[in-house]
Amino acid sequence: MPVPAMSQTNGQLIEVFSSIQGEGLLIGLRQIFVRFALCNLACRYCDTPVDIVDSCRVETAPGSGSFLGVPNPISLDVLAHTVSDWTGRLPGGHHSISITGGEPLMQDRVLQDWLPVLRNLLPIHL
Repeated sequence: MPVPAMSQTNGQLIEVFSSIQGEGLLIGLRQIFVRFALCNLACRYCDTPVDIVDSCRVETAPGSGSFLGVPNPISLDVLAHTVSDWTGRLPGGHHSISITGGEPLMQDRVLQDWLPVLRNLLPIHL
């Protein structure tokens, strides 16, 4: 069976890590968090960095707390490989992928390309 074509669209990310969801309906479930850069909302209560950075922090193993810097923008190939690796290392350990930010919808073209591929690995929550 042929390998599906990967997107050529790259995204500006802040970090990618595995953690337990701490809020909302999925509280207590382990997710892979993909934190996008950029935001146009300027919420007074927000403490999340949103500026584009030279490198994205990517956790070396799910839940390890140890990070590498990966040059931005990040390709779908790099992200999909990371998610696939983590689901292989921790089978059944992740409930879903949490797309967060910033404001991920500012990179709508990236999401249009990435989400069909990522949702084949785990359910997506935006």
